[in-house]
Amino acid sequence: MKLKNFLAMMAIALCAVACSDNDDKKEDTVIPAQEVAGIYNGTLSLSVSGNDQGTSDSQVKITAEEGGTVQVLLVGGAGEGMMSLPDIAIPGIKVHTSDNVTYILPESAVDVTVGSVKYTGSLQGTIKDEKADLIFTLKPGAMPMAITATFVGTK
Repeated sequence: MKLKNFLAMMAIALCAVACSDNDDKKEDTVIPAQEVAGIYNGTLSLSVSGNDQGTSDSQVKITAEEGGTVQVLLVGGAGEGMMSLPDIAIPGIKVHTSDNVTYILPESAVDVTVGSVKYTGSLQGTIKDEKADLIFTLKPGAMPMAITATFVGTK
């Protein structure tokens, strides 16, 4: 009888240890690049050397990449003539957050070629509550001054 009680207690003790709360659980990790990915519709305001060049409806598509970065695609069609912008895809943009609410795209260098035109400049902005505020500073080709494109839109 004592042996049966002892074995029963041993079995219960082993089961209790096997069912601990320290199992290898994956934590709900927020990956900023995946949180901001999506299509944002809004307005794009253009200016050159501080002179307003107009506002138009626009779209920005943000795609999560491997390594925690995003590609930001500014869908073209804004502006007129030499000031018109084509689709410009900017890869490798880092995304940071400290509170899982506000996502920051720190100022990042832009160096992309669209067709035969090289665009240089920078991109920076914030995304909070699915609202994107992005500033593209782009210098197409040999143009002496940059085009500042300010996008405000929602997911």
